[in-house]
Amino acid sequence: MLNQSVTNRKIAHSCYYVQHLFEKVHMEATSSNEPRALADQIADALGENALQPRKQIMRIIRLCGAEQTRTWFAEAQAIEASGGC
Repeated sequence: MLNQSVTNRKIAHSCYYVQHLFEKVHMEATSSNEPRALADQIADALGENALQPRKQIMRIIRLCGAEQTRTWFAEAQAIEASGGC
């Protein structure tokens, strides 16, 4: 029982470490002004003036990357252009 408890703590610590590294890499990759400019561009195109939606867009860019965010935004625009869902 004690051995499994130690193993579980090691696994939890490893998961925390991997998550921390993942967040650090993404923060470094998106630490320039480019993510903010992209977030502003997307928010403006969507007509979002409120702070919360702009923060949400910035979070998506930080977590998923600028390229993936651009892809999703282009897909959303194409769906809207064809009449929506």
